[in-house]
Amino acid sequence: HKASGWVLKPSASDMYCKEQPCQQEDCCEQAGLCSEFQCAADEVAKSDPPKYCEGPHCKHHECCVKAGKCVKGRGVGSCSDDGWVFNLEHEPFCKGATCTREECCQAPASRSFAPRSRVGDVSAIART
Repeated sequence: HKASGWVLKPSASDMYCKEQPCQQEDCCEQAGLCSEFQCAADEVAKSDPPKYCEGPHCKHHECCVKAGKCVKGRGVGSCSDDGWVFNLEHEPFCKGATCTREECCQAPASRSFAPRSRVGDVSAIART
């Protein structure tokens, strides 16, 4: 019977217990926790990682996924819509597995219109 949060020790099949029945600590060790695992610089934590890892030490594939990277001109982080432009100074990796447009692109510059010329207190509007 496998208790939650415990994994079998690699040498458990060769062990003899001091007492009968064996105690959990004789044959098992605590499983690693993704909540305590540090992903690499090019990785982000999974959005729904397992509570316990398969062994006493978590492995990257159990807790982490590759972080997204901004790629000019394609994908979800694409800048081609609505005047957004690729940001050459973006971070090397995005905050999630998929980049957002805000992480990879610069918003379009706000359009400024020339002020109307005024004659006295009345706005002058050019007629064509």
